[in-house]
Amino acid sequence: MHNNFLRALIITEDAYLKELFEKAGYSNNFIIAGYDSLFGVKPDALILDLSNNMELVDTVSKSLSIEDIPIIAVINITQVGNKKLLNFGKVKDILVKPVVQEEISNKLELLKIYIDFIKFRRVKEGLYREELEQLLEIEFNRYKRYNVPFSFMIIRLDDFEKLSELKTPQDMDNLFKEILDILRNMLRSSDFVGKFSEKEFGVLLTHTNLKGAFEVANRIQKRIKKHRFVGFSDVNITVSIGLAQISDSIKSVEEFMDATKIALSRAVRNGKGKVAIFDSWVDYFGTSN
Repeated sequence: MHNNFLRALIITEDAYLKELFEKAGYSNNFIIAGYDSLFGVKPDALILDLSNNMELVDTVSKSLSIEDIPIIAVINITQVGNKKLLNFGKVKDILVKPVVQEEISNKLELLKIYIDFIKFRRVKEGLYREELEQLLEIEFNRYKRYNVPFSFMIIRLDDFEKLSELKTPQDMDNLFKEILDILRNMLRSSDFVGKFSEKEFGVLLTHTNLKGAFEVANRIQKRIKKHRFVGFSDVNITVSIGLAQISDSIKSVEEFMDATKIALSRAVRNGKGKVAIFDSWVDYFGTSN
């Protein structure tokens, strides 16, 4: 290979599409036919040409363990509204024929970023805020083009300043690690979590509308409230959660994060251990650095 992927599988019978990917550095990573050869293969990424075979997703799913493998789907313009495709959670991006070389290069670069984040997600500290923001940018662009929903929540530790005075820095560090473990165990493999500020976590829920995000937020809030944290048996640990779903009225990732901060500010004002959703720009108070 001539690019930064460890291995990418491109499944297509389109000679022109093959030529475009060859120019992007994938000349030795094609499966054109004979799907039996998929068995035992574990690529970093898949590019599936669904323009003449929408069942290819099912074929690959049966032939290959694709857990945590991001997919770019290549489709025709008439397939853009195909619900089966857009609801397939593994598809991270879409190329619509006719495809040009520059678009392929851009998509592959975004896919490389996504693969890097999958690796980051597995480290003990979780993602950094900058990494969450780049992932939000990817999901935002996908929503604007294909109307794929996603939601974001900010989880703030209540009484952070008071707890910091009562406990040692090591106790606080252990507390955040324990909360991070709880979040990871409750979220899907397609979701992302990381530190958003000194006292907050950010959670990106892909393919999730506001109703689904609200249910997740309430489960998180209740789980943390019931949990007994090491070194904090004398303190009730709670979190306030603000969440928002992407919509056509939101014009940028920065605006989307502001909307989530509004929801968080309302949760905080409503008392400890509350969940609030964004529904308007009224009474905005900044809550995160």
